[in-house]
Amino acid sequence: MSVRRSRAWAWAFALLATCGVFFVARVAHAEPVRLLVSVGHKDGLAAERPLRYADTDAARVRDVLVSMGGVEPKNAVVLAEPTAPELFGALDRLKAEAQKRKPEDVTLIFYFSGHGDREAIHLGDSRVPIADLSARLAQIPAALRIVVTDACRATRDKGMTAEAAFPISLGQLPQASGSVWLNAASDGEAAQESDELQGAIFTHSWLNGLRGAADANGDSRVTLDESFAFAHSQTLLRSAKSSGVLQKPEAVLTLKETAPVVLTQTVSRLATVSLPPRGIPTIWSTPPARRA
Repeated sequence: MSVRRSRAWAWAFALLATCGVFFVARVAHAEPVRLLVSVGHKDGLAAERPLRYADTDAARVRDVLVSMGGVEPKNAVVLAEPTAPELFGALDRLKAEAQKRKPEDVTLIFYFSGHGDREAIHLGDSRVPIADLSARLAQIPAALRIVVTDACRATRDKGMTAEAAFPISLGQLPQASGSVWLNAASDGEAAQESDELQGAIFTHSWLNGLRGAADANGDSRVTLDESFAFAHSQTLLRSAKSSGVLQKPEAVLTLKETAPVVLTQTVSRLATVSLPPRGIPTIWSTPPARRA
């Protein structure tokens, strides 16, 4: 082998080694990412009356989490009236995006507003079993999955699975792993829409909390713990006032946790709320309890 060829091979190996080190470094130092799928579907099964605000609520969730929750616009998917194949196709695309990173750098947030029951969400006349949805979400390589369902059973009520409010302490990436399911109502209860709020009561309360109203300790950050405690109390109050029937949200956790996870960063220490078209909303907030 000539000296010139030997030098060429040496340069080639050096270049490959450098590229390999660079690639590993890029993967190892990838920034954490949040992926969002926000779904609204006003139609349900044949006997279920169309909802008015499901699509609007899905768009509002996207807006808040993009503007204040660290979700990049390119990683926020909003689906209005999707079919089951369209929903699963969107999840597959986010799965491909998540696979570019280490699982511990990925948080997946899934929101659904529409009709449903304890065992399925309803996409028009199609039932998507919760077990199937959960399995598809589990295929996305994310250390932390947050699922929020504001789903209804019939008429303009909404329902899914409640306990009294309790603390949710999650770890910031990469310290937390597992799943969180926040349901708008308890099993057998109705989750309600409100013409005054022009949205679902639970979603309206949760988003107001994320905008800053749930910031119990005034640190300009809203944790999942704070957001659920605020949404729980506001949903109880508003449902009692509007229909006389209590709606009690529920949280179901399967987690390894260390420290609170921050869902949104507020721009100031002043809580902000979204006012209904008529009247002034009552804000009832209590500091979340702490786990012993």
